[in-house]
Amino acid sequence: MPPPATRPFAEGDLDAAAELLAERHREHRRRERLLSARFEEPAAARAAIEELWRHDGASGAVGERSGDVTSFVLGVPKDESTWGPNVWVESAGFAAHEIVPCIDAHLDDAAALLAARHERHREAEPLLPALADPREAVEREWRAEGASGVFAGSGYLFGAPLRVRGTTLMRVGIAGQATEGDRERMRDLYAVAGRRWLDEGLAKHDVFVPSHDAELVDAWFRLSFGASAVLALRETGPNAEEPFDAGVTIRPGTAEDFDEAARLDLEMTEALREAPSFSKLPLQTHAELTAEWREELSELDKLFVAERDGRIVGLLLLYRRPPDLRVAPSSIDLAQASTEPAARGTGVGRALTEHAIRWAHNNGHPVMTTDWRMTNLWASRFWPKRGFRTAFLRLYRSIP
Repeated sequence: MPPPATRPFAEGDLDAAAELLAERHREHRRRERLLSARFEEPAAARAAIEELWRHDGASGAVGERSGDVTSFVLGVPKDESTWGPNVWVESAGFAAHEIVPCIDAHLDDAAALLAARHERHREAEPLLPALADPREAVEREWRAEGASGVFAGSGYLFGAPLRVRGTTLMRVGIAGQATEGDRERMRDLYAVAGRRWLDEGLAKHDVFVPSHDAELVDAWFRLSFGASAVLALRETGPNAEEPFDAGVTIRPGTAEDFDEAARLDLEMTEALREAPSFSKLPLQTHAELTAEWREELSELDKLFVAERDGRIVGLLLLYRRPPDLRVAPSSIDLAQASTEPAARGTGVGRALTEHAIRWAHNNGHPVMTTDWRMTNLWASRFWPKRGFRTAFLRLYRSIP
């Protein structure tokens, strides 16, 4: 990144300098709470800067990028009989908000930003797990192969390449971004990080954003990202879901059911190729899908199937997802559910969901998580009605 343009400090720079100083002070107070909170407000910061600016002989400079002031310094002379020719830069006389490539030395500060973000998120959604080690959460994503990103005092953003069925995209994971103060700053961070990703040939980007932070979501939307998927959660319990009689028998699935499970998988994939999903994922064969069921289903997973007139018409799979900022160690993930096309709208999914939620509660899982694609109309309408609340949005952008 080239250095900022510089010019002399002027009267019209006081407001911009005040914003920079207030932001610097907010960051300082995160590390030393005994500092006065007053200077976190731009008005108080402006008064301190203006006092220096009005001093006889005061002078200084600002740094600019794209017309925005990103740094300033102000110096004032003191008694020459004591100090000789001199200029002093007092505590309110400088601040900078430069975006730099993220390095290991930034991880502690990034962890503090993530911890603050997650606490705000948990206030909005108490089912989210506590974050015991924010540094470990940040470092796990930072150590991913090919990871890169940027850091500024009030925010960070980094991602890593992810290969998904023949396509490589740059993914910003759940712990891959956080910012304090004005959420608009995230747009600046992306402007720098995204430039590098595109230069490296990565034109598809996605990011997981806490859904409760409307200003942050809006900042990403104004970067031409769109809502691609939802990560959601809800409570389990004996009466968490009303019993529903769909005229089906629900039982645990066995290896004998994998052929039918593969059939339902194939029907769901085919349905998602139609509008408005327009999925271009290559279709697997029935044999390939059956083999996946046999190879990938763990003893810790729980499969339920719904039968009507002796035929399997729906399934639901529960999975013990590894813990992260969304998934508590005691939670269970509703990893997959599908109903054959002829039975959709007859209550099969509702009966399976009620059964699975009750099973989860009885087996020590107080929270259930799930996810769905926004363009899957059935899923995006069905799961919120079943009590699932959005915790994260996965936003996506493809640059032509």
